[in-house]
Amino acid sequence: MNLGSLISESRNPETMNLDEMSTLELVTCFNHQDRKVPEAISLVLPAIAQAVDHAAASLT
Repeated sequence: MNLGSLISESRNPETMNLDEMSTLELVTCFNHQDRKVPEAISLVLPAIAQAVDHAAASLT
């Protein structure tokens, strides 16, 4: 598997200069990145619900 082709393994342009940021800039950047997670999850909630339903059905 070529990990370089995965989005999760690519560099984030918004965090390329972490070593040059102040502490406030760092935590602000982290907070901004963390806010993206629930937004991304909300886009795939139907698929997540379907996966949970399939998993639950396999347990019965």
